[in-house]
Amino acid sequence: MFSNMAYDLKTRCSQIDQDFISFVSPQFQQVVISVARRHDKWKVRVKDLRIDASFEEEYDIVIVCNGHNSVPNIPSYEGADLFRGLQMHSHDYRVPDPFRDQNVLLVGFGPSGVDIAMDIEKVAKNVFLSHHISVAFKHQIGDSVVQKPDIKRLLQDSVVFQDDTSHPFDSIIYCTGKSQLAFHL
Repeated sequence: MFSNMAYDLKTRCSQIDQDFISFVSPQFQQVVISVARRHDKWKVRVKDLRIDASFEEEYDIVIVCNGHNSVPNIPSYEGADLFRGLQMHSHDYRVPDPFRDQNVLLVGFGPSGVDIAMDIEKVAKNVFLSHHISVAFKHQIGDSVVQKPDIKRLLQDSVVFQDDTSHPFDSIIYCTGKSQLAFHL
């Protein structure tokens, strides 16, 4: 099975990281107790929390979909500990309402930064987007979003940019991607 794959699944999947053994599935209310390779099959022991019973299933392949890119990457800036406003990662952003009438800085020009800028500009007083791309992209984010260069440092109520301009902000949202978890099968 899967003989056309670029690498050998049997070799790659011969060991499972012990950190994964206690994974809870909220939808199915099951806990993976163990995953072990036995001969050419995977034995997966699961506890069903609804009925307090354990069972073992056998599979040809186990695919771990644990969101290995799920740890927010938050850059460090001089003065970040002094800033009195909200600092959060786009990973935790849900709706624009908490940012109503605020001066909001988004850091990062990737898909999250652009999407959140377009969402927040409807309710915020001002929206700034800090990035290191030298060309302004007004067609992607609209005229009301102010583009700024990278952050130089944070102060108590404001941010100083690499061009030595500054602006007061109530909130900073880091749209700076996610780090990979160390996980090995």
